[in-house]
Amino acid sequence: MSPLRATLEYHARRAGIAGAVGLFILTLLPGFYWMTIKPVHDEATRLASRIEAAGKRPQDAEAAPLSRNERIRAFVEFFPERKHVPHWIQQIHTVADKEGIVLERGDYRRPTGDGPLPVPVKITLPVKGSYAQIRRFITATLAEVPTLALDEISFQRQNARDPKIEAQIRFTLYAGDK
Repeated sequence: MSPLRATLEYHARRAGIAGAVGLFILTLLPGFYWMTIKPVHDEATRLASRIEAAGKRPQDAEAAPLSRNERIRAFVEFFPERKHVPHWIQQIHTVADKEGIVLERGDYRRPTGDGPLPVPVKITLPVKGSYAQIRRFITATLAEVPTLALDEISFQRQNARDPKIEAQIRFTLYAGDK
């Protein structure tokens, strides 16, 4: 037996299973680095250079600051027109159907006359379902309807063992002036 082989066998017996596992991990590390850490590092470097380049762009010298009225008009134009309110209410019902919540009735109130802009449409919905269903419904509704705000929610359970919860949800849908 050659002296090199005898030395390797001696050290392998001495290291045991722990040494074999350690050697195996050491052989995997370069592949792990090149497949996971290096691409993430390269992406972070690329994004950092884009951020730096974006900060060095000259500002548009010709763009004048907006006047107060122009800022207010831009703010109000963000909100959907009043005529689209039924569409957004239908979106709320669609989300409820997806989450398995039945909306048997609802109270929809819009102020009369000329009021402040944006116009608030108060929506009160009594719902029944599991806590998880109601949470998913609220989260999905707020994501689906961009100018909807959750004002209030109250929960009530008839019996401690009853899996169904009755909830009263109050939203406000903000609409523009058209």
